[in-house]
Amino acid sequence: MNKPTLFNPLRFYLMVRNTIWLKRWKILLISATVGTLVVLICGVAASQRTGMILHQVLYPLFLYGSGFIVTARAFQELDDVKTAGTWLMVPASTFEKFSSRLFLTSFGYVAGSMLVYFIVAMFSKGLNQMIFGFSHPLFNPLDPWVRYNAGLFLVLQSMFLVGAIYFRRFAYVKTILFLSLLSLVFLIGLFVMSKWILGDNIHALLSGEYLISWELLSMQWSGKIGDTLLFWMKIGFWGILAPLCYVITYFRLKEIEA
Repeated sequence: MNKPTLFNPLRFYLMVRNTIWLKRWKILLISATVGTLVVLICGVAASQRTGMILHQVLYPLFLYGSGFIVTARAFQELDDVKTAGTWLMVPASTFEKFSSRLFLTSFGYVAGSMLVYFIVAMFSKGLNQMIFGFSHPLFNPLDPWVRYNAGLFLVLQSMFLVGAIYFRRFAYVKTILFLSLLSLVFLIGLFVMSKWILGDNIHALLSGEYLISWELLSMQWSGKIGDTLLFWMKIGFWGILAPLCYVITYFRLKEIEA
């Protein structure tokens, strides 16, 4: 048998289509559950004529909450011996399998969540206007806050994709625990670095003497040093983190299939 080429658009399309078809009932169940909750919450808020920025709270909760869970289950077939065997027998390259799951849990999920939420918000708006004579502003997927949250999700979900391939069971919970531990280590490192930069003045910052402390902090980080550090932090978060996680996930999947 000839070895599959690295990437074939038709095979990629078939894998995406088949995955959606096989999981169609779960997708419909999640969409219906979220939709019902959104309609109920918007209805209660409309009856009180409140919640003008309700969509700016509900949509991110839907996007991040469901999205991270979906991403953490991206490779759940590998958790079971029977489904793992079926996965290995799929006539597609490792890269095509990886890219199809990456697409479905990132850009595909974002587009789908926007579409579902837009339909639900439109229905809720019409229903509330008819019943209460009041409705919330229309949810617009092109609003800056929506695009920002979509971009932030694409970066953060990449870490859950790594967790999905490394943690066999309860990947979502294990990934959160790992990221929490990593955040704790980062905060400790940040405190140590701040202590080294500010010296004894760090105690003034922690004790609530913000004016003096922030003046000292701005003196230490003013000019090119602070701007350069902030620039590279942004580059690292927005430009490097997600691709790095994708590379790690792909090679881990390739190692498992070897």
